[in-house]
Amino acid sequence: MKILPYLDAPISQAEFAQIVGISEARVSTLISEGVLVKGDNAHSWLLGYCERLRDMAAGRASVGGLDLVQERLDFAKSLGVEYTINSGKEDANARVHEITGGEGAQQVMECSGANPAIRSTLDLVSHAGRITFTGWPKKETSLPTDTITRKEIDLRGARTSAGEFPEALELIATKKVDMLKLLTKTVKLEEVPETIIDIEKNPGSYMKVVVTME
Repeated sequence: MKILPYLDAPISQAEFAQIVGISEARVSTLISEGVLVKGDNAHSWLLGYCERLRDMAAGRASVGGLDLVQERLDFAKSLGVEYTINSGKEDANARVHEITGGEGAQQVMECSGANPAIRSTLDLVSHAGRITFTGWPKKETSLPTDTITRKEIDLRGARTSAGEFPEALELIATKKVDMLKLLTKTVKLEEVPETIIDIEKNPGSYMKVVVTME
């Protein structure tokens, strides 16, 4: 396999397909969907492709919608989440307002970074509610500022967890949170390419994967 000397070098569809272990036809589809931009360098394509995998892992099953992987919703239920919504099968906005008695959610956390999901937070949140963005979007998202003003929404970004690691470690150590339930599998570095391919094909079968550097 040809190894690119620099990530900022131009890359062909055939080379990229070989590097990440997918077909050239799949690369063409990613370009047509806007995931990869024709003419960009290898670094940009790798970022775009990894972003797509992250979106899928976060529950986005298709490009244009907010479909959630049902297996992840079922898993959330098993962990004690009271309400789960599959926006591919029901109107998420209507369901949230039904659950909250017409008020909307007081706190909305957007963790996928998917642009449609980011935009939908303004519809889901209540008046004087708070939205926290933790996902990393691939591109800018246009937001209606009139809605933000009218509903008096508090928007926040969260990138790190300063001061929260001790609490998280205590929850894990005391078994109040069983992290093993979130771990799907552990793989070696050489197994990463085939694992990425399987995640893309079967996103509902994965939560978290740990890669060992032996």
